[in-house]
Amino acid sequence: MAEPEHITEEQLLDYLLEQCDEAEAARIATALEADPHLAATHHRLADALRPLDAWVAPDPPQAMVGRILDGIAAQNPPKLVPAASTLPPEAAGESIRRPLFSLRELVALAACITLFVGVLIPMMSSVRFNSRRQGCANNLASLYGGLSTFSQANEGQLPFNGQAGRQRPLGQRGQRWAPNRDHLFPLVQQGHVARAKLSIFLCPERKGDEPMSPDMVDTSDGFADPRNCSYDVQYMSRPVRLVTGFVRPVPLLGDASPLFEGGRFHRDVDPERANSTSHRGVGQNLLLLSGSVIWQTTPVFEPTGDNIYQAGQVRDYAGTETPVHATDTFLVP
Repeated sequence: MAEPEHITEEQLLDYLLEQCDEAEAARIATALEADPHLAATHHRLADALRPLDAWVAPDPPQAMVGRILDGIAAQNPPKLVPAASTLPPEAAGESIRRPLFSLRELVALAACITLFVGVLIPMMSSVRFNSRRQGCANNLASLYGGLSTFSQANEGQLPFNGQAGRQRPLGQRGQRWAPNRDHLFPLVQQGHVARAKLSIFLCPERKGDEPMSPDMVDTSDGFADPRNCSYDVQYMSRPVRLVTGFVRPVPLLGDASPLFEGGRFHRDVDPERANSTSHRGVGQNLLLLSGSVIWQTTPVFEPTGDNIYQAGQVRDYAGTETPVHATDTFLVP
């Protein structure tokens, strides 16, 4: 059997952006069909780029160009230079020796470049941030589609990994960490999330996370690596039913908790103020049990006043804590 062709991420990006010639595009398409790992990378990149299709570049401020030109004119008013044919010989020689730009003109040019960079770089950074945030929301919405079909095939129940429920999910020293995120793994095992789309378990903003290898699904009871899933799940010690038409707002999945990064509790984090680190600490996407995906800039879930990362008002965790009442949201990795 021939070895699959090596395709880099840069080549995949050119393919997605339609920058390849026909021969190169055909070669990459053939490689995608033959290599599931490459297909998974292709889907991850496509998911990250998809929000850009709907983005419309904002118009620059109407007066910005005029202000720049006025500033340049104020620094160095334009000089009228006679045509070369009318200059006396001595003036022509002086004109030839004159520098292309005066010091004042160079200063004005540098000021324009600085202004341009100062406007463009923050704008592009904001565009990338919003694009990845929207890509994260899209992935959560796609996961809800898998949860819905799983529920329909399993008498209304949400996926439940019993092994995760029997062990401490918060990873105490000397004990095996059974991630709460493994409750999502049956979606893959039963085919409700295609193996070629394992990247939907990842938030595009988390650079260190990477999709699980498709060929490891059949030999695993859960995600092979904590980095294979970016989202925290409502703590479950028993199976939960997905109620059709559920209207009460209850978070089911969300961006990674800042209290339990790496599966360990961090006592120095203030649960009242700390947002997920997935989006620079400014907020988190949440998937509600109703199927809606919302963005909120505080760990306190506004409709109920409940902190999504705490079990009730518990401040210190040993690894055995559970939700304190039926509607207490407790998202843990």
